[in-house]
Amino acid sequence: MKTWNYGTYKGLDRRLKLVGFNFTEPDEQSASIEIKLKEQLLSPTGDVVSEISANYSVMKDKFSYDIDGDPLPKKDLDGNIIYEDMNILILEGEEGYVEGEDTFKTIQVPAKRDNAYDNIIYYIDNKIFTVYELIDSGVKERFKLV
Repeated sequence: MKTWNYGTYKGLDRRLKLVGFNFTEPDEQSASIEIKLKEQLLSPTGDVVSEISANYSVMKDKFSYDIDGDPLPKKDLDGNIIYEDMNILILEGEEGYVEGEDTFKTIQVPAKRDNAYDNIIYYIDNKIFTVYELIDSGVKERFKLV
């Protein structure tokens, strides 16, 4: 099965190994895709010396996060990041600051990804990407391998 190099840990090479995936669609509210991975530590000779589960799920209408817990950016079906407005307080010394008033400015920030499941199903149903291409892309993004 597919593997990805994942840096080192305590001087040993580390990799992720795909061991399977599972689509669950019992109803519209709990549909998910589970990606089953093993995180392996390798000896200098390439033997596996440690192996732990590194599974994760992509759930319908739920936010997706990277390995550090940061939200992944929401993307449209063409792969473009979707932005949303965020109002932030202008602090003293910044342009637009007004003495004695709470003033805000609007900035564009990436929206949190809550559509990954729907996008994956769309890509598969329309034969845009294979399941394995989507898993490869997802693992690289989740584990910051890109």
